[in-house]
Amino acid sequence: QDLIASCLDTVQDISAKSGELLLFSDSATFLRAAEKKGYHTLGTDSIGHISFDSSRAAIDKTFIDLFTMSRGDKVYSVRGKNLYNSVFPMYAAIIGDIPYETVQVNTAKSF
Repeated sequence: QDLIASCLDTVQDISAKSGELLLFSDSATFLRAAEKKGYHTLGTDSIGHISFDSSRAAIDKTFIDLFTMSRGDKVYSVRGKNLYNSVFPMYAAIIGDIPYETVQVNTAKSF
C-alpha cells in the first residue's frame, strides 16, 4: 500500500503541472486505487503481458492501451524501486511522435 500511495503522490505531482491524466498500469490494484482518487483509466479488465497471456482479450487490451497512449499530448513513465522498468510507454510516445518523460517516484520511503 505504501508503494501505491507513493505512486499516486507522484501522479498527483504530475497532474498538478500537466492537468488531467489518463493512467495506465498492469496492476489492477493500482488502477482501482487511482480510480477511487478520481483518476481516469481504461479499466482493469483483461490486463496481461502478451509475452505470458496470449488471449485475445489481453492482446486487445494491450493494443488499445498502446494506441491510446500514442494519441496523447505526452507520455509520462513513473519509475522507482520495486516498479518494473517498462519500455511500453516509451514505445507509445515513439509511435505517436509525442514527448516522453520519466518521473521518479518518491524513494524516501522504504518499501
